[in-house]
Amino acid sequence: MKRGAESKSPPGGEQKTPNARIAELYGLSPEVFANADTRLAGVRLCPFRKTVCDVSSNRNRVANLDYEFKGVRDDASPLQLAYGTEALPLGVCSCWVRRQNESVERPWILCPKRLLALEPPTPVIPKEVRQLIEIPNGREVGVWRELKFRRREDDARSGRFFEYTFDYLLMELTTSGLPVGAPYIVEVMTSSTRGGGLSEHMADVLLGRPQRHLGGVVDSIYTPNYRQVFERMLGQFVAKSEVAQHWGGRTVWVFQDVLLDYIEQTTAFNSSQLDTSGRTNVFGEVYRLVKPEKAKASGLHLEHHKSLRGVARLDRASQDFTAFLGLGYAPDLSVLRETLAGGVRRAKGGAAGFFKFRWGDEIDPRTAEPHITF
Repeated sequence: MKRGAESKSPPGGEQKTPNARIAELYGLSPEVFANADTRLAGVRLCPFRKTVCDVSSNRNRVANLDYEFKGVRDDASPLQLAYGTEALPLGVCSCWVRRQNESVERPWILCPKRLLALEPPTPVIPKEVRQLIEIPNGREVGVWRELKFRRREDDARSGRFFEYTFDYLLMELTTSGLPVGAPYIVEVMTSSTRGGGLSEHMADVLLGRPQRHLGGVVDSIYTPNYRQVFERMLGQFVAKSEVAQHWGGRTVWVFQDVLLDYIEQTTAFNSSQLDTSGRTNVFGEVYRLVKPEKAKASGLHLEHHKSLRGVARLDRASQDFTAFLGLGYAPDLSVLRETLAGGVRRAKGGAAGFFKFRWGDEIDPRTAEPHITF
């Protein structure tokens, strides 16, 4: 890279440690981009999926760094000199955050694909999640992403209906490509951000300079929207766990240690006191990001934190307001299978948000973590 391609100092901002800063960009630590010999090795790529980064914004369009944005405009020339004129996806995998009332910053996963991605060309599934899905190796599996399933109860007088969207639904396929067996629902709960400054910090990282304190640069500094994530999780946690049990399968909740800590800090829930003595119908796998042992490494390392097992509710319906959370009407499994099969037939083997792969061909995200020597 030519000398002078870097912007030596960020425009605006105070020279002190920010409360939020990028931890991984394109799966790599900021140090990788500070080195002219390594900065091009992984730019624009998603190392976990072995594809070009396709982080999405609204309507599934790729979100790219906007060179016309006022906080990045002054850096446009050095960025294009260093990385070329091709668009740069906003590929922030995780960020360091020091929350209010905390003295230590911790990494929060922002892109769910850093943790799990049931998408082509090769699904990324942590082994602890994989072990909960009881499909034999070598079988063909169908995956429906963002599946919206709505059915009204046959007795129209009741007015009850089922309406949920599943992050991922997996089912074994017959040799003719139709769904068979029990469904497995996988829900991934990672944070996005609220507030501004992420684009400015991305420019800082790409140009190899310290990430600026954003006081006076943006009106509201970005932070993970963990409250919103928990509220969304709470609104469907019990019902989705119960419907999977009703269908003879499982719902697996995949989330991060920092979100679990927030839940335990703000509610009466205590994961260490879960009763696992009987039949369980809630399955959670919790992960964390840690710094690798090496002083200089390409990025953070994903570790399994703990497995959660328990029951969603008692077998009988509750007579208090917790009934808000439980499953009401649930269609028969045969209705789900017929709906999925109809979509596959109409699309002649494919459907929107659907793909298939052979069980056992997926990879664990930890094996895909990048390694760059510098």
